[in-house]
Amino acid sequence: MTVAELKQKNADAGGHVDPSAGIAPNATLEVPVFLGKGASVGHRSVVGKYAFINADSIVYANVTIGRYCAFGRYVEVGLAHHPLNFLSTHHLTISSSPFLGDPDFASARKIPWQVHPATLIGNDVWIGAKACIVSGVTIGDGAVIAAGSVVTKDVLPYMIVGGNPAREIRTRFNEDQIAELLEFKWWDLPLAEINQLPFDDIDACLQALKIIHENKVASSDEN
Repeated sequence: MTVAELKQKNADAGGHVDPSAGIAPNATLEVPVFLGKGASVGHRSVVGKYAFINADSIVYANVTIGRYCAFGRYVEVGLAHHPLNFLSTHHLTISSSPFLGDPDFASARKIPWQVHPATLIGNDVWIGAKACIVSGVTIGDGAVIAAGSVVTKDVLPYMIVGGNPAREIRTRFNEDQIAELLEFKWWDLPLAEINQLPFDDIDACLQALKIIHENKVASSDEN
């Protein structure tokens, strides 16, 4: 599927991609998604259903984003790794691409290096404006990244982190509630089944999700 076809498929599903947003040819969108002005999605990256990626945010290569994620403006996810123990941290040692027209640079010895190791953003993750997330980390389901944070290590599900480097602040819910949310995985359910839940009452939501979950298990056992 071409990028143009993918954009049209997204529009047909009710999503929006600003004309100035960029999508790599081998990126994947689980439509519908929202990509704001100047946003970009890099090579081999996957954006989950109902993701909202605000203006000027960058999703670099090899990033997988779950469903119902929301990014503020100027967020960067999957920042490049540079070799700290080489003679230089510069592209000189690992890539020819910035200066292909310079024969001395292009012919320089290149050391195998993974610039963008896989980065995983779970479902229902909120990333505040101007936050930066280095490549190779995993952000758990339901986590919140405060605006301006620099995330350099994994973040647990439903944990709120902030700062530079980002540190744990608190969890969104208690331990039992988090366990149930991770069990029920509401983001995998058809939206029509959950779009009338009392979203502002977590206990009522969990009770309703438990019933849905139990009914599905019972139906599966019958079959």
